[in-house]
Amino acid sequence: MKKKLFMMVVIAVMVMAVTVFAQVPKKQMRGKTPRMNKLDLTDEQQSKMQDLRLALQKEILPLISKVRIVNDEIKQEMVAEKFNQSKVKKLIEQKEKIRTEIQVKRTLHQRSIRDMLTPEQQKQFDLRALSRGMEMKHRGMDRRPGRPMRRAPHGQVPGPNFPHPDLEE
Repeated sequence: MKKKLFMMVVIAVMVMAVTVFAQVPKKQMRGKTPRMNKLDLTDEQQSKMQDLRLALQKEILPLISKVRIVNDEIKQEMVAEKFNQSKVKKLIEQKEKIRTEIQVKRTLHQRSIRDMLTPEQQKQFDLRALSRGMEMKHRGMDRRPGRPMRRAPHGQVPGPNFPHPDLEE
């Protein structure tokens, strides 16, 4: 009797575990990104948003590649026998110009998304955009959206052994 009860409990636990893991992730539920779920986008808006997202990716992908190339050049200069400070400074300035261009494109993309929304959706979008900025500052992530800043190990300050996050990519 006890064996049957034990087996029934084990089977019940396994069935519950399978149903929990078999659920569709929230991201896939409505075909929208998590940030846009509460906006109740129409199918036409979703399609336009996908087109805008694709266009943005096509625009910034070459720029991201350029940033990586410049980062590699900076690294090469750092380990060169003769350190050329002026060249490193120019490379860093070049990298920042590219990153600024990427940020401008992303900002224009966000604005074009906002422009395609209804006034009610725009209110929700604006509230989200404003609160996200405050939330990120609170968490110490205002430099790079979506990525936490690197921190020095306990008891250390950024320096030669642990570079400052603003000085590296």
